[in-house]
Amino acid sequence: MSCTTTYAYYVNSTPVAATLYGIDITSKQVFRQAPDLVISGPNYGNNTGLIDNNSGTVNAALIAINRGIPAIAVSAELPQTYKPFNKLAAGDPEYEVADVVVRLVKALQQRKAVAGGTLLPQGVGLNVNLPKFAKGAAAALPVKLSKIGLATVALPYFVEDLSTDPLAKSYLAQAFPHGVPAYPGVTLVLNQGPVPAGLKYVPDTNPDSEQNVVNSGAIAISVMQGTPQGTHAQEAIMRAKLINFAR
Repeated sequence: MSCTTTYAYYVNSTPVAATLYGIDITSKQVFRQAPDLVISGPNYGNNTGLIDNNSGTVNAALIAINRGIPAIAVSAELPQTYKPFNKLAAGDPEYEVADVVVRLVKALQQRKAVAGGTLLPQGVGLNVNLPKFAKGAAAALPVKLSKIGLATVALPYFVEDLSTDPLAKSYLAQAFPHGVPAYPGVTLVLNQGPVPAGLKYVPDTNPDSEQNVVNSGAIAISVMQGTPQGTHAQEAIMRAKLINFAR
């Protein structure tokens, strides 16, 4: 079903709640059916590797996948300052990111007859991450199928006072123009900065890991599934460990 009218809705909640509102309320009101595709993002800043489990952008896509709806999570290294959709201007990089997503969806549509005749296989979605690019250069970026891997741009951690955390103060400046309150909360430690005690990055030199693909200057596209099923190798290890406990 096609629609030439643009709709914009605001949900003051989590990305997952916003996605469910779109699926269960607005899509039924506007299209009289579930959406054909959910695109989550673009997020300002990459969501790769270990941080994916904590990403609202990725989990918004996963909740759609688990509802049987094809979904793509999109994140980009730049820009890193959020701008309302009605404040975008010609030439802004957001439009270039959107063009990449449109090209990706078109490619999926053109090959819809492959593997079941659907846009994406049941229970499967995509995590797309764009590297830094110069103005006008996004269309020429190489594209590589990647694995989620372990390499990441940041690790989440809890601080007792967000007002003392540099990253929190930067990201929350728009919401708190008079200063971030001295509340406890979750922030991020970036991989190019010092790591607090108790945190460490897990080594990942696999060139196919999505963050390493992004670092190489290519667009990374990882295939993800909606349920966190362990691999066959992991299952075999657990069968051996639980041989006297479970069948």
